[in-house]
Amino acid sequence: MNGCSSKQGEHKSSSGDIDDLEKTEEGRLIGQKAAKEATKKLGKNIQIDYSSTVSEISNIEQIRSNNLQQIVEMKEKEVALKQQEIEHQIIYADVSKMNPLQRKMHEKNLQAIAKKYGWNVGD
Repeated sequence: MNGCSSKQGEHKSSSGDIDDLEKTEEGRLIGQKAAKEATKKLGKNIQIDYSSTVSEISNIEQIRSNNLQQIVEMKEKEVALKQQEIEHQIIYADVSKMNPLQRKMHEKNLQAIAKKYGWNVGD
C-alpha cells in the first residue's frame, strides 16, 4: 500500500501528468450549445474577414485604375509633345537644300499644320 500511495503522490505532483490532464480537457468534446455558438462566431468572423478582404481588393483595384489612367494621360502628353517637335522641325526646315519633290511634300505638311491650328496662310 505504501508503494501505491507513493505512486499516487508522484502522479499528482508530476508536471507531465498535469499536462496530460490539460490535454484531456482540450480533447474532450464540447456540448451542443457550445458547438453552435462556436460555429456562429466562426461564421461571423469569416464573413467579417471576407468583407474586409473584398473591401481591400476593391481599394487596390481603384488605386490601380487611377495609376493606369495617369500613365495613359502621361503617354498622351508625351505623344503630343513629340508631334509638336516634329511640326516645329517641319516649319523651320531649310528648304534651300530640298529637291522639288521634297519642297512639294514640305509645302503640303505646312498646309496640314496650318489647318490643324487654324492658321491662315496667304498664297
